[in-house]
Amino acid sequence: MGINSACGIRVNSTSESGLQVGGGNVSVSQGGIGVVADGYQHGGGTISPTPTTGIPPFGDPLAGVPAPPVDGNCNQKLLVTTPRSIPYGTYCGGIEIKTSGEVTFQAGTFVLLGGGLTVDSGYYPTMTGSNVTFYNTGNAGNPYGPIKLTASGSTVLSAPTSGPLSGILFFQDRSIVSTATSYFDASRGEQYTGALYFPTTPVKYRGTKTFPPYTIIDAWTITMVDTAAINNNYSSLAGGASPIHSALLVE
Repeated sequence: MGINSACGIRVNSTSESGLQVGGGNVSVSQGGIGVVADGYQHGGGTISPTPTTGIPPFGDPLAGVPAPPVDGNCNQKLLVTTPRSIPYGTYCGGIEIKTSGEVTFQAGTFVLLGGGLTVDSGYYPTMTGSNVTFYNTGNAGNPYGPIKLTASGSTVLSAPTSGPLSGILFFQDRSIVSTATSYFDASRGEQYTGALYFPTTPVKYRGTKTFPPYTIIDAWTITMVDTAAINNNYSSLAGGASPIHSALLVE
């Protein structure tokens, strides 16, 4: 396991287990590593630079991003079994993909009202979509479901470059209470350009050395698997600025 990041890491936990580094190497070229706790767990490998412990606690760095409206008159759960283009809108029960063909998400906001977005095991679709945001929520009739993405090396999803959701690719409803982990597999060279924002639920990210232009991971807990590369090229966004000016790991 290793992390090569061009932007900073912050851990908003008072526990020394908030930051745990196993046998891999962690390298941050800009922004440093800050931990609210007075220490961290280091099981091997290298960490560069040395984390600064005891930093002041901080709030949700994306708290100012407005949640999109949720339309109760939504489409039923979408089961994708053949290559197709998917229009933006609200999907009750979410979206489930069971094809290895090409799946295109049209530009806009996809509200996943329960069910999340899932690629079933054994399928490796090529998913493409630019200027898209996936808002993951739920209600009593449509229980919340996590994001589960395994795909192919040709998958490229990117966040809007302007507007209130600029830079936000995945946005978990802040009111959700769940221990369900969302999983992003980038091991075949997939590119998820934008913020993966899960303020109250866990995220697991499996990466490669492939650099999408930028990635922000802001979640309750984050598990990094294999070698993950985090870049900070925000030139596609207004003023070339990140929505939060750094990549944060939040617990």
